[in-house]
Amino acid sequence: MTRLVLSGRRMPHAAALLAMSLLCWAPLGLADALDEARAYWEQGELNSAGLVLKEHLSGSPEDVQARILLARVYLDLYQAEAAERELLKAQSAGAARARILEPLARAWLLAGEYRRLLDEVAVAAVSSPAQAAVLAALRGDAERALDNEAAALAEYERALGLDPAQTDALLGKARLALAAGRIDDARTILETATAADPQAARAWELLGEVDFARGDYAAAEQSLVKAVIAGRNKWMPRFKRALARLELGELDAAARDIDVVAETFPDFPGLFFARGALLLKQGELEAGLNALDTYLGYDPDNLRALYLTAVGEAERGNLDLAADLLQRYLKMVPDSVQANRAMAEVLLRQRRPADAEALMRDLLRAAPDHPELLSTLATALLRQERWADANETLLRLVEIAPEVAGFRIAAAESLQRLGEPDAALEQLSEALALDPLNRTAQLLRIKLLLEQQRMDQALALATTLADARPNNPQALNALGLAQLGVNDAAAARQSFRAALDAAPAFPDAALNLARLSLRDGDPKGARTLLEEVVAAAPAHVEATLALAELDASGDDLRGQQRRLRAAVDAAPTEVRFRLALARSYLKNDMAQQARSLLQSAPERMRRRPEMLRLMGQSQAAMGDLDAALDTFEALQLRTPEEGAPFFLAAGIHARQRHRDAMEAALLEGAARAPDSPLLEAALASGRKLYQDPQRRVAFLDRLLAATDNQPRLAAAKADLLVEYGEYERAQRVVEDLMRRYPDDIGVLQKLIEVQRAGNARAAAEEVLSAWLTRHPDHAAARMLLAQVQAELGREDAAREQLEALMAAGTGAQSDPLLLNNLAWLLRASDPERALVYAERAYRGDPSSAAIKDTLGNLLVHAGELERGLELLQEANRAAPSDATIGFHYAEALAMADRPTEARVLLLSLVDKDFPERSAAQALLEALGG
Repeated sequence: MTRLVLSGRRMPHAAALLAMSLLCWAPLGLADALDEARAYWEQGELNSAGLVLKEHLSGSPEDVQARILLARVYLDLYQAEAAERELLKAQSAGAARARILEPLARAWLLAGEYRRLLDEVAVAAVSSPAQAAVLAALRGDAERALDNEAAALAEYERALGLDPAQTDALLGKARLALAAGRIDDARTILETATAADPQAARAWELLGEVDFARGDYAAAEQSLVKAVIAGRNKWMPRFKRALARLELGELDAAARDIDVVAETFPDFPGLFFARGALLLKQGELEAGLNALDTYLGYDPDNLRALYLTAVGEAERGNLDLAADLLQRYLKMVPDSVQANRAMAEVLLRQRRPADAEALMRDLLRAAPDHPELLSTLATALLRQERWADANETLLRLVEIAPEVAGFRIAAAESLQRLGEPDAALEQLSEALALDPLNRTAQLLRIKLLLEQQRMDQALALATTLADARPNNPQALNALGLAQLGVNDAAAARQSFRAALDAAPAFPDAALNLARLSLRDGDPKGARTLLEEVVAAAPAHVEATLALAELDASGDDLRGQQRRLRAAVDAAPTEVRFRLALARSYLKNDMAQQARSLLQSAPERMRRRPEMLRLMGQSQAAMGDLDAALDTFEALQLRTPEEGAPFFLAAGIHARQRHRDAMEAALLEGAARAPDSPLLEAALASGRKLYQDPQRRVAFLDRLLAATDNQPRLAAAKADLLVEYGEYERAQRVVEDLMRRYPDDIGVLQKLIEVQRAGNARAAAEEVLSAWLTRHPDHAAARMLLAQVQAELGREDAAREQLEALMAAGTGAQSDPLLLNNLAWLLRASDPERALVYAERAYRGDPSSAAIKDTLGNLLVHAGELERGLELLQEANRAAPSDATIGFHYAEALAMADRPTEARVLLLSLVDKDFPERSAAQALLEALGG
């Protein structure tokens, strides 16, 4: 018989059939039709098989074989009623009951008529042991569907007793094991079934389902491939294979499977699920969620669909809907790790980290060492800024799963935050041993090395990383930072620019390049870079805050506050914008606006420690001291381990003239944070409460005793003694510190400061010279020695010290302070070189009043009066209490023929004790003052 081929399927063609009948004068033979239909059926061409059989039965309605075969085709197409109808017609046409009993039982199973199957299907109805085994297995399936597990198992064992390799019975036992949670037992049974019959398609299909449920999607795909090859019904295993391929990220292959299933069963509801999952994977969020929503209309309690829809809605920002969907899921499977973690992620995005923590801790009670739960718990703790608790959890993760590089990297970040860089570097070394190409670990390692001032190591590692990833903006940015660490600003600028070329408006590189532009005295260039970042990412916090700082540095207070106000309005839950605006208000005596801004924040944000702190400061600035004290006490409860709330409360007590309360608060704060700069401010605020200087010193001694002679407090005591003119006693305090910390540059600087205050510069020179014999390459100490020598009138010796540093090539030659001091020392002997150094110093630190003073003074004496006068005015405005700067500005005003302004300024200076006092008096007399 000749047929035409249409779209890959052989289909009957009416004209060809008519021509054949006219030529041959004979009907189609029974054997030919059945053979052709059976061939289609066995190849999985079910629709074609059905068409051939229907055509044949239209002419031979009493053909029992064709009826039974058509029923089996319908069973493979999951059409139970059609199958039953054909089987009953076959029985009416003379088929024995025993012959149709097995397919009829399968039709009843498919239709859910389990009790009917048990009532009407008896194993004894057939004589063949193989047929009897099949019927026993089907009865077992009915008992299992009715939750009669013991009866089902008995029927399966009965079937296997008749036929040890009976596939239906083995599948039934496997499903019983799965229902009891015995997944490994189920796999063993299914492996037995597929070994006994490699063509057992349904066994391969169920094995694929088991591996899918276990998360072994590669194994699931392999089993489902075998099910597709072996089975007559290819569309269902192909559909399941599509789901496995989706999980494996094989999106094109999954899409092909979905299309083939749609050709066979275009109305199959599962297609909405598969297409929805595929669209989500392809980033088509809206279309994917629409497809899943349609599928949930057919199967509202489908767990996978609920989960994927919840995740998609969370991604779309519908957090409340996502939470509702996950709650529906968790009512059915309360212990699901995947769904609980998704719920925790939703809670975190809703800014409810404490609730996320509680959820994880509930699950961890049953599984205390579950890595995924511990990882989510650590995230919840970090969001609550409970750094120590998070670190403990992360280290536990490393202990449980030492082979996971990501856990070690997270632990390293935590250790870095807690100030344990060596331990962090150790974790990163282990992470890189596990995953040598891990970029995050490499970048964090570079950052830690830079923080530890191990610049050469950081540069070597950053160079290697950038060479391996020449177009990676993060690697190029890290290289730039390392180059800055060795004071190679030109190379750093080139690296940051390369990072921006690789990723235009890459925020980190743009920010770093902007900082270099600021250092070079180019605020316009910095602003341009930052505005490019904000244009690409309007909500970028760091760039927006940096632009706000530029506004402030350019005296554009309104611009700064307008920018920050717009940022707060656009992102009301971003705390850093609100904090920056509140600080701007406080700094500019706008306490009421600061308080209103803080009060308008979301409730959860208002409870944050930094918000409480600013609220208390704004209340204090408005004079509402009792409210401020209440706020700082609330802050103490929120951060019991921190010293700042106690120091702030001490300042309030000082203003209320409650000395005992102030001292108690200071002692509490010092015990927690003895090195906090707030301690000094709090001490200063209470100085008026002490009429007796010795009582104030005695209290400092109590603080020292409570903190094991903390160096910062000892330095504060020395400052206090200097304030009272007890220079020798102050010097003894710091000398004691030097004995405890002989190599600490900070202690050395404090000792020199005390000696200079007591006019013991010769002793200071001796101390510095001795210290430098042990640390000959320490640039800061050598610069300090040069300063002392200059004050002793030994400017040549001071200049030699600084020029030696410039020639040493240690990186100090780009230090703005060094350049400034050398410029000053060269002002008389080599004014041209002095001006070059002063310009370089100003480019390095254009905000320094001292550097502006030096450059301005040199410019004035070099004839560039206008620019010099402008710089000196800026320096005097920035440091109005510095008499030397004031004198230089007055001198320039006189040279600019502005004698009245010069006289007014000089009159405010001549009563002060400063090196240029006699010159100031002479100039005042010359101006007629």
